[in-house]
Amino acid sequence: MTQIIKDTEITGKRVILEDACDIGMVTDVFVDTLDWRITKLDVKVEKRYAERLGLEKGLLKKAICPVKIHFLKSVGDVVHLKGDMDDLAKSQKRILPAAERKAAAKASKASSPPPPKAKKASKAPPPPPPVDEDKPRSL
Repeated sequence: MTQIIKDTEITGKRVILEDACDIGMVTDVFVDTLDWRITKLDVKVEKRYAERLGLEKGLLKKAICPVKIHFLKSVGDVVHLKGDMDDLAKSQKRILPAAERKAAAKASKASSPPPPKAKKASKAPPPPPPVDEDKPRSL
């Protein structure tokens, strides 16, 4: 049975992982307008979990973590997500703390050689169509 829920009923709900971590609160719901499906949720993450997820934490604002919809387990009084903190961190592809990510990005840019230049392709005329000797030719 399908149940219709307004986005205003989801935003503001607490988000809990399978390992009982109360990581934060839903702030936004994103919908793909081509097929009208929810694609992700934005979760305002508590500061104590932000570094573990590899998110930059602000001085006044909490970090925002985009959560793909396949992590959603159920929505009730709270939003339950599948997996634990490590699964969520892997999905973010931000396992390193922010400072280490920046250093790694700078190091990879410095060590990588510049991309090779593409050669210009010479334009050769197309080959003539094959001639069938048995067919009469028009003049």
